Amino acid sequence: MAVQDNGLLNLLLAYSASHQARLLNKPEPTELVSNFLGQAVSSLNKSLNDEVKQKSDTTLATAIMLCSYEIISPNSFARGITWQTHLAAVRKIIMARGGVQGITSKDEVPYFLLRWFAYLDVFGSLGGKSSQHPLFNGNYWIVTDDDGTSELTVDCFFGFTNRYISLLAQVSELVHRCDVQKEEYVTHIRSYGYTSAASDWVPSEQVHQEGIRLREQLEDSRRTAIVSCDHNNNNGNLLRIQEVERLELSATNDAFHWAAQVYLLKRVFNYQLEHQLVQDAVRCTMNALRRVREHENTENSLLFPLFIAGCESVDGMDRDYTLRRMLRLETNGVSKLNRARILMQTAWQTSSPWELLHNGEFLG
Repeated sequence: MAVQDNGLLNLLLAYSASHQARLLNKPEPTELVSNFLGQAVSSLNKSLNDEVKQKSDTTLATAIMLCSYEIISPNSFARGITWQTHLAAVRKIIMARGGVQGITSKDEVPYFLLRWFAYLDVFGSLGGKSSQHPLFNGNYWIVTDDDGTSELTVDCFFGFTNRYISLLAQVSELVHRCDVQKEEYVTHIRSYGYTSAASDWVPSEQVHQEGIRLREQLEDSRRTAIVSCDHNNNNGNLLRIQEVERLELSATNDAFHWAAQVYLLKRVFNYQLEHQLVQDAVRCTMNALRRVREHENTENSLLFPLFIAGCESVDGMDRDYTLRRMLRLETNGVSKLNRARILMQTAWQTSSPWELLHNGEFLG
């Protein structure tokens, strides 16, 4: 696609130049990168003003990659343009294409781009009150296989199943509803002259039952996950993953599922940090993280479970472990890790819930 589109090609070159500089711990070639990005944005704007091109896979890929670039390597040349700005543009393109209807796993390129968007959309919704709701509340794609195994298979690109990302979107949606209810509760109590905080809020019976349902579904999703690889090599044969890779994919899937339970218990059930269920889920997340080898590519995907386990842990050794691992991952040249790690440490230092300190950091 990039060979056939100068905008996308320039964006790939910007990625490469920026990332190489970070890996080598050298100053970023700002003029070169700025030139590449400028041409990419200019090309994208022209495509968005063309009724045909605005719905193309190339335009969608360019918008998604601009959003991703802003997350992993914030562009200091485009002041005021954030990853949320680019994500909003991606959402508009998705809706202009008719949403997710008609996109199936048989449509290889659109399906890949849709999964990439789902990742950005759902993990981008996990944060403070200013975060946007997920666009489709879990309905990001249509499962087309006869036996339904595709949503249960651990995706070797992301480290979790399609079912997980759909469940996480539903958790995020419920969290947003609870945040509104917490704010209304505090305002109501204070209107009578009483002192109250969001930590005093208790979910309604309906919300509580929805939380229980999602927790049960997360556990079922974790237990029924299938670890395999459906990708082909250059000869058209299915790739065979080694046993150590299979175990690591299982561990990453476990870590993401347990981290989602921690997130659910804290933000929906409103349990405090020391609550037994919260700390049990934290320990399970930590156990899964320790099953993933360090200094391997697999661990690059672990920001969300590392961040959640680190922020919500009360154990000093667990905190040290997450901090050490995040510091090491920062040497891979991804800036988002630095911002998430600083947020985690600030939460420790101030004894404040991280979501109250959240300022647009991307946590996936």
